[in-house]
Amino acid sequence: MKLILFFVLLNNKIPNKKVLEDNFKQDIINIENITIVPNLLNVICQTTGMGFAAVARVTEDRWITCSVQDNVNFGLNQETN
Repeated sequence: MKLILFFVLLNNKIPNKKVLEDNFKQDIINIENITIVPNLLNVICQTTGMGFAAVARVTEDRWITCSVQDNVNFGLNQETN
């Protein structure tokens, strides 16, 4: 199985967990508001032959998918968990 992960790294220097959770939600909303992202992920999959691409918020202890193109049923969805 071929996989590609396309990450957008956003600021990970947020001091408190409540602020962090709020920012995760806001990051998802911000990525959703960029209308080209689903098309970009689709093009990445098509041109590379890979079956998966994602934009994610990455911190030291987790990463949150903000947008996903999953053509191989990898099972990763947009989420804040």
